[in-house]
Amino acid sequence: MLAVALFVIVVARSGPKDDPTRFGPKRTITLRPFSVIDLGDRRRLVGGGETNFPDGVQLDVVLSTVEALLTVPVACRSGSFDIALEHTGIVTNGRYTIRAKFALDRQTREVATSIHYQPKSLEAESSLVLANSTTGDVERSALRSLIDRANNAKDVEELVGYGKEAARLEASLWISTLLPGARRLSTSIARQVRERRVDFERLRTELVEAEVLSGL
Repeated sequence: MLAVALFVIVVARSGPKDDPTRFGPKRTITLRPFSVIDLGDRRRLVGGGETNFPDGVQLDVVLSTVEALLTVPVACRSGSFDIALEHTGIVTNGRYTIRAKFALDRQTREVATSIHYQPKSLEAESSLVLANSTTGDVERSALRSLIDRANNAKDVEELVGYGKEAARLEASLWISTLLPGARRLSTSIARQVRERRVDFERLRTELVEAEVLSGL
């Protein structure tokens, strides 16, 4: 089972000072601990939070490393919201950021009217640290190998095969610090193949970016 080694809960940041004409209570969002459960053939991300927004308010829960890995829309009900998301993709050790985001311009007209115009945005943040995963070594080696081979490619035809491997690797990852690098590698090779001409300088720059994004 994948376990969570550390939780850090940070109270929502509201940004601008209160407006004396603000309608209703000062809005808040807090996050409960998140965890990832190994179910054998799939993994489950569970967590949630509390808020004093009215029923029907939509939040986006975003899990990220150096960039967003997944975004889950949730609806507030009776002062809380919950996440229970399953996937067959690979989960790897690392530190992840969880953010619950509110944006006034994403609400329905009825909801926006009920909370007036305060706040226009609000966000809560916490950390999820996975430390006991037994997966990731094979994928890390595969990504390292693909970057090296793409860096030494001589023509577009050679990149075609690497692009297919990169796309498969990207698709296999879910909550993983390797995913941003795999994405950059896959999109970089796909662009070169689509244009049918290798821009070696650009390719090598993007391969370095893929390496840095994954912490290789």
